[in-house]
Amino acid sequence: MTGLRAIVRCERGAAGAEMALVLPLLLVLMVSAFELGNYFREWHTLSKGVRDGARFAARHDFADFDCGTATAADNVVTATEEVVRTGVASGTADLLPNWDSAEVVLSVECSSSVITGVDGDGEDINEELAGIYRGAEDGAPVVTLTVRLPYRGLFGQFGWNGSGLNIAASEQAAVMGV
Repeated sequence: MTGLRAIVRCERGAAGAEMALVLPLLLVLMVSAFELGNYFREWHTLSKGVRDGARFAARHDFADFDCGTATAADNVVTATEEVVRTGVASGTADLLPNWDSAEVVLSVECSSSVITGVDGDGEDINEELAGIYRGAEDGAPVVTLTVRLPYRGLFGQFGWNGSGLNIAASEQAAVMGV
């Protein structure tokens, strides 16, 4: 029995064995932390780009938006996508990967709740109340920009590339026509 007791009490190599047992868990935690941080960084970058893109689209002229068909002019859609994609109106480098598979939707909705310059009796309303929407028959156009982008993981070479995981953001802005 003394031989078995000696083997159980022997501590040579115990640290190495414990490290071999714990190392895979520590690596998984470390890689997961990097991947989660990358996901949130890309989500934040996309959210900021969509917010900037909606503001950019809202600064176009009222004539670029058709409330009857709820569409924006093609040049507005193209320029807005460029702002979201690169961060500037004439950029070249994409802020995020996988733009070839991105879904970008710029929709227009006209709100009839905004004062348009005429009351129910056909009388003009005070210009201060009507503001820039005075005379707009259909109301105030509001753009909604929605982008969905496939996520590309950091550690795709290790077997998980993030396929099936998307990053999405949406933003609304009232058209200012400035």
